[in-house]
Amino acid sequence: MAERQPDIPVEQAGYIIQDYQMMATYLNSSRGLNFDLHKQKVTIAEFALLISILGGNHKRKKVGVRSIWNGLRDFKILQDAFRVFSSA
Repeated sequence: MAERQPDIPVEQAGYIIQDYQMMATYLNSSRGLNFDLHKQKVTIAEFALLISILGGNHKRKKVGVRSIWNGLRDFKILQDAFRVFSSA
């Protein structure tokens, strides 16, 4: 979807803006990146980039299946941890 329709809102893919903000916060603090934490309109391409970085892509190469797969796995772990610590 990110390749064919990169400009559609992330919500159309079933995610919410807080998912983007959660990943951006994690990547900014753990990898020294500088993603906008207050962004209100996120595209599926931007979301896929964060997923791929989470999965090991270093933005030097095109996003691959392995980095997306690993990123989705790590995203789920982050999402679960966020829910646990947010409800505590």
